[in-house]
Amino acid sequence: MLARDGRGFWAPRFSSKSVMVFHNGVVTGTGRVGLRAGRIPLEGWVTSDGWYVAGADPQDGLGLRIVAKPIDFSLGVMTGVYDVGIRTSSSLEGVRGDNIDWTGTAIVMAGDDSVWVDLEIENQRGGNTGALIQTVISRDGQFDWSRGGKSLRGVIQRGRLEAEWVERRESGTVYRGTLRGARR
Repeated sequence: MLARDGRGFWAPRFSSKSVMVFHNGVVTGTGRVGLRAGRIPLEGWVTSDGWYVAGADPQDGLGLRIVAKPIDFSLGVMTGVYDVGIRTSSSLEGVRGDNIDWTGTAIVMAGDDSVWVDLEIENQRGGNTGALIQTVISRDGQFDWSRGGKSLRGVIQRGRLEAEWVERRESGTVYRGTLRGARR
């Protein structure tokens, strides 16, 4: 399980066939945990070893229990939480605009041939953007994703993420830049 600010991924044995996105996560001051994995509400608690949550699918009653323990990944593993930054240049109808600096985090879960990335970035002007990405990844860490006017194409290797980010907004403004990140 990889998490940040109540969102993240969970994968048993890092199988590329069974990664679940979870959201609405919360941990109370008394150690109670609540989150949603798809449509399944899960509740539990923080233990001395990690987290324990359980719940059942409201439609078919299928039960789910998750025990999450801290793991320290070697830098050779792509999976992890990355601190990211990007300087974008903007353009509207061919006229170049300002450069804007963005910072944030990317949660990366890599399987045998797939990668999931939950990217959130914000700028000092109060703007924010991001993407929930699932795409194919090569053995050497290269990936190429696009959807809904956004694209991210790059590589994840040895605890580093570098990718070209393009975002086309409905207003016609296009933001472009190189996203760089380092795993925590």
